[in-house]
Amino acid sequence: MTLKQEVPQGKLILHSEEHGYVFVEPGDELTKGLINGMTFVPLAEYQSSTPAASFTQADVLAKVDEDPKYLDHAFALLGKDMSEPKSARTRFARFVTGDFADEGKNFKAKSLQHKTAARCFYRFIKNTEYDSHLELARDIVADNWEQLEELLTADCYALPKVDDVWLDKAVITNMTSKAFEVEGWGWLPKSKVRFVKGKMVIPAWLAQSILAKKEE
Repeated sequence: MTLKQEVPQGKLILHSEEHGYVFVEPGDELTKGLINGMTFVPLAEYQSSTPAASFTQADVLAKVDEDPKYLDHAFALLGKDMSEPKSARTRFARFVTGDFADEGKNFKAKSLQHKTAARCFYRFIKNTEYDSHLELARDIVADNWEQLEELLTADCYALPKVDDVWLDKAVITNMTSKAFEVEGWGWLPKSKVRFVKGKMVIPAWLAQSILAKKEE
């Protein structure tokens, strides 16, 4: 899809490296796109879009080295490689997102720094030059750096906390550059929303505040 294509009336714009710019209906189609890693593009930004600033493999690796959680975030962004469902990349992505639904399993998202990670991923480094699974993970990021421009401007990736609220059937009906409008929940600041395991996650205090206002 080219930047010059007219946006159909009533549709919103999503973008990903794989699919480019895509026009979607508000609601389930929009929600699915965001969950699958696509990015919302405001109309004004789409109409005046210029080529993205260049970045390098060194930029991505510097970001990963800045804080261990950015390594987790990198694999959340890369996602599973379904052509190699048992590869290290796919297993790392599943581990940091908790996305095992297609395997019929239900695990919580964990950091690659978690105490169980070394045991889980030992098979990938056994009899190799790697001393740890984290070294392998960094090399995978290095090999896929061109897919990780979003990582450079990301806030430190945070796994869900125990007291977070998971909105199992959240439907996004509208959005701006700063907030989502979610059916039954109203407008939620993007800075307070995460998508984990295909579900929307918000802080417990925010959910409690919204519910309290409904009761007033």
